[in-house]
Amino acid sequence: MRLNTFCLCCQINKQASMIGSFPDEKKKLAYMQDVLSRLTNLQEDDNSPSLYTEFQKRFTKTWGIAPKDYTKLKKEFNQLMMDLEEELMRSIQESSDPLERALIYSRIGNYIDFAALSHVKKEKLLIKKNTGISAKSLSLPALLFTLQTTAAKLFLISW
Repeated sequence: MRLNTFCLCCQINKQASMIGSFPDEKKKLAYMQDVLSRLTNLQEDDNSPSLYTEFQKRFTKTWGIAPKDYTKLKKEFNQLMMDLEEELMRSIQESSDPLERALIYSRIGNYIDFAALSHVKKEKLLIKKNTGISAKSLSLPALLFTLQTTAAKLFLISW
């Protein structure tokens, strides 16, 4: 997974939101400067999940408390997706364009990102699964993803 500007903004916003209620402005400023310093010194192999893990450790070290643990929620959503696996596979296989359908489901699966979103809801995920994705409903990163996958699909078909 390659970093992009959306990933960087998300990392900054997530860290800022995690410290927003703390009273020590001087300490918050120093912490955010540390975060920004790390983000301005990226390595080629840096990616959003590894940076998030790194920031989780920095948060605990700086503030003396652990950040929110998403383990239980992740397991719950993983089970939900496992329960839907047969239905999704059948839908992909029966589609007039299986690759497109698989890419759409892949993108919907990316909705389950507890590090990036403050509230992930089962109902919204299921609505996305049942209605598909239209260009009008896509955020800018999702629209870029759709354009990239369309280009990749064209490349695969013509290759």
